[in-house]
Amino acid sequence: MKCELQGAIPATNHFAEAVVTVVPRDWAREATANGPSTPQLLNEQHLAAVRGRGVAVLALGCFIAEARKKRRRQRRSAGMVVHSVMTSAEVSAPQTYYELLGVPPSAGKSEIKHAYHLKMKACHPDICGEQGVDMAKLLNEAYALLQVPETRSAYDLTLPSQNESHSQVEAEDDEYDLNPFWQFKPMTKEDRGMVAPTWKNRPRSRSNYNKVAEEDRGENWEDQKFVYVNPFNCIACRNCLDVSPKTFGWDNFTGKAKVWQQWGDSEEYCHYSVLSCPVDCIHWVGREELQALEHVTAKATFENGGQFPCPMSNRVGFAVGSFLDPFQLAQDFLRTVNKERKQARDRVKKATGDFQRIRLRIQEAYRKLPLAVRQLAWPRWMALKP
Repeated sequence: MKCELQGAIPATNHFAEAVVTVVPRDWAREATANGPSTPQLLNEQHLAAVRGRGVAVLALGCFIAEARKKRRRQRRSAGMVVHSVMTSAEVSAPQTYYELLGVPPSAGKSEIKHAYHLKMKACHPDICGEQGVDMAKLLNEAYALLQVPETRSAYDLTLPSQNESHSQVEAEDDEYDLNPFWQFKPMTKEDRGMVAPTWKNRPRSRSNYNKVAEEDRGENWEDQKFVYVNPFNCIACRNCLDVSPKTFGWDNFTGKAKVWQQWGDSEEYCHYSVLSCPVDCIHWVGREELQALEHVTAKATFENGGQFPCPMSNRVGFAVGSFLDPFQLAQDFLRTVNKERKQARDRVKKATGDFQRIRLRIQEAYRKLPLAVRQLAWPRWMALKP
């Protein structure tokens, strides 16, 4: 915006700064030199010039503010325009009953009830017509299932990752998340034997698999293998800690070596650690077997108070105490878990249909809703997932 007033101040985005410089410095300097006070110099001509500059600055500020508001409106509406022209197959939608109600898997009955009422108010057939009939039926099914502890626990077992995020659902039979890296959550009280360990459906050690340098990888890395220390055979020689200090650590509760971070060192050093063990208590295992082994080991550690029988006496035939085979315990545990999951799937399938069909029903009902209803009730799902 060009200002035609003579002596107008330059255009600026800082209106406050422009207002401060209304009285030119030359006037103030002239007034100081000649003696007259500032009020005498501000005659009608000067006041008119000051008012003109103030109006120009005010108009410039209003123009800039309006331009910024216009750009913000354009950026906000850009996403809405994109979603309005997308096909129904491209629209992101909730996957589970929890995501349908907008509550976490750990939500209580009152929270589920409140979320159910909010969603039902938004998509009730009396409000959005026939487009909301299917969604209203699904909301009723979700509320009825999640309010009963037995059916809710059975439904939770059919989800891919119990007690974790339920948004990553890819296939009907994907019951376990078997990626070589996982989210690590410290379990300090369980590691110290203060509370009984619970099954988390993930390993208890940290994974550094995706951060291994290319030159440090090998066959075990390609096969997605991990190291496990059998505490029943460990003699606390500390060889593994000396060779791979970033992978192995010392468990003060048991007095044994323990894997704290998978792939903390290169595969060469991890393999040297396995070979350096004098009693062969370090093993390469897969992801599913690893999480089962670490769970049954933590459970046995809690039950025996961190006290293991002497492994050397067992090797010479003078065993004192009961020696357990963690690999056999892990197989029995996985067999039990798979059996419970299958029974849970059968119970949920009998009541509400299989999990994949529920997922498709939720997506179909969600896509039938008007755009305004989806924005109101499910704002987080209006953005496409990467």
